[in-house]
Parts: sequence; structure tokens; C-alpha cells
Amino acid sequence: WNYEWDMVFWLIMNLVVNNTVNLLELVVIEGDKLELLLNNPPILTLELNTNGTGSGGGGDVNSVVLNIIAGETINGDSLVMVKDNAAYKNDPSDEGNAYFCVGFAINAAIAGENVMITEIGKHTSAGWGLFPNSVYYAGVNGGITTTPPITGISQVVGIPKDSDTMIVEINEPVLM
Repeated sequence: WNYEWDMVFWLIMNLVVNNTVNLLELVVIEGDKLELLLNNPPILTLELNTNGTGSGGGGDVNSVVLNIIAGETINGDSLVMVKDNAAYKNDPSDEGNAYFCVGFAINAAIAGENVMITEIGKHTSAGWGLFPNSVYYAGVNGGITTTPPITGISQVVGIPKDSDTMIVEINEPVLM
């Protein structure tokens, strides 16, 4: 990431927060750094989630949501990575997965179905049991933990607003 990408995402967030867009496709030019994350075809679709439905939690009108095909069975509220154009449960134990973590699954999905993922903003799930004001890290098998890992990838993924709402902010991964 660089300053230019920060500006692009700031602009996208402002458009979404101000409800001036509800679908945005970002086409990445060959050779761009983001292309490495998206693979082929290099298109990223962001959707504004306004209903928060599904068997997981949900974003709100101020959340950035990615809609992509699941590569395996994913439970709602699982931490998700996007790799090879599909969504998988995040696996921070493999250093090769650095930079693939994107956010929390809004709905459950089996392989081949669409899964919506809260990338930025509020992700709410009744009865989640989060500890407010704690820092949450990526855990194994799509889980999250308040204990920083000592091996693999250490990555902060959010801070809960309350026991049911995570403020999703996927930080840079740190290889341990």
C-alpha cells in the first residue's frame, strides 16, 4: 500500500458513508501492487450492506462489504481471507497467507456460494460475546483471539464497540 491507495480507499469510504454509491467496482491495472492480492481477473467489487441479514452478523450502512464466492464452507462471523479469487477461513499459521485477510463473513456459505464480508466498519452479531475495548487478533480456522500469536502471522483485525459489535479494521500483518 502507498499514499495513493490510501487516498483511493478514503474516497471510497466517503462515497459509501455518504450513501452516494451502493456498488463500486475497482479495476486494477496489470502490474499494480493490488493485483497480487486479487489475482485474475483483477476486479474488486464493494457493496454497501444495508440489511445485515444472513446467518452471521452484518455490516451497517457505514460498512464496506465484499461479495465473493466461497472456496470452502465458511460460518457467519468467521474471519475470512481471499486467495485465488475465492474466500476461505483465515489461516494466520501459514506465513504465505500474509496480506490475504480481508474481514468477517456476514453470512454462512458452502463452497461455490456467495459470501458477503465486512471489510471495514461495524460488524454486528447478537450474542457474539466480545470483550469491549480489547484488541482482537486473527486466530486459527477463521477465529479471533485477544491473545497475540507468537508464531505465524500476528494481525490486529478489530476492536469491539460492545459485546455484539466489532469495529473491523484489518491491520498490516506482522510475521512472527
